Amino acid sequence: MAFSPTQPSGRKILTVQELTARLRSDLERTFSDLWVAGEVANLKIPSSGHVYFTLKDAVSQIKGVIFRSHGRFLRFTPQRRTVGIDPRTPHPL
Repeated sequence: MAFSPTQPSGRKILTVQELTARLRSDLERTFSDLWVAGEVANLKIPSSGHVYFTLKDAVSQIKGVIFRSHGRFLRFTPQRRTVGIDPRTPHPL
């Protein structure tokens, strides 16, 4: 049975699928060619081949994942404390 939210007083209630589609669209449109510098922390590479990590600086952090299907094209092995500037040339701290 599909989830069907009740919409109070004219408010649009998004499904999870609608929200993630909008977020993805907005992010891809706004940041089509994005480079981020930060320290890699909490690096985990389980047997699935996915790469889980936190990218952080002195003030903020964001969790990230590189799925196996994309990770196999990396030209380096992600390591803790690598600074994410140019994925072709990691810069250790």
